[in-house]
Amino acid sequence: EEAEFATKAEAAAAQAAAEAASTAIGYMFGGAVTGTRAALKLRDFVSVKDYGEAGIGVAGESAVLKAAIAGAVSRGVSAVLLPYGEYLMTETVTLPDGMSLVAPPLGNGKSAAVYHNFNGDLFLLEGGGGLQNLYLINNGAYTGTAIHGKTNATSKGFLQLKRIVVTDFTAKRGWQHDLVLDGSLAVGPPVGYRSIFIDDCQFFGAYEAHETVVLNRCVHVY
Repeated sequence: EEAEFATKAEAAAAQAAAEAASTAIGYMFGGAVTGTRAALKLRDFVSVKDYGEAGIGVAGESAVLKAAIAGAVSRGVSAVLLPYGEYLMTETVTLPDGMSLVAPPLGNGKSAAVYHNFNGDLFLLEGGGGLQNLYLINNGAYTGTAIHGKTNATSKGFLQLKRIVVTDFTAKRGWQHDLVLDGSLAVGPPVGYRSIFIDDCQFFGAYEAHETVVLNRCVHVY
């Protein structure tokens, strides 16, 4: 028992020392006038890799991403970072209202690619939030919708999609839709999706071209 207590005490002391060290380290973005503490900056976001092995295109990454989203919600953080890599999704990933998935900028041969490897919607957005800097790729002829957003009685209805590419890997065109935003479940006033920002996105993964993007009860689309 004494040995166990000593081990726990040592672990607690090591953790306290690490926290003190991170608090002492400064952080300043290029061009910024004032800085902040590294420990505070690290609390601004959650990385999917904080919750397990991800970004190498193997089974189980859906669960890791879901855990990261849940962790962000519990910490009051509104964004989950997906570092460069390949993410294999085998089940629908739900983003609570106000949650965003953000990857580093596309370019220089680097990207965060999310592969849809099951029948069903890839991302279900429960109201507002968004996606940024992502390739969404149908990995076969899997059915469903790449991005499916729904408002409800409590969601804010403010959504941003920025630099998103929706396509398929095999040209078999499995998706029924690339993007569906349904504001019909909202209770108002106001009702529906209130503001939708779509910036520098490409949608060409749906089976039928005229069904690529479907907007239902959406207001203020930019």
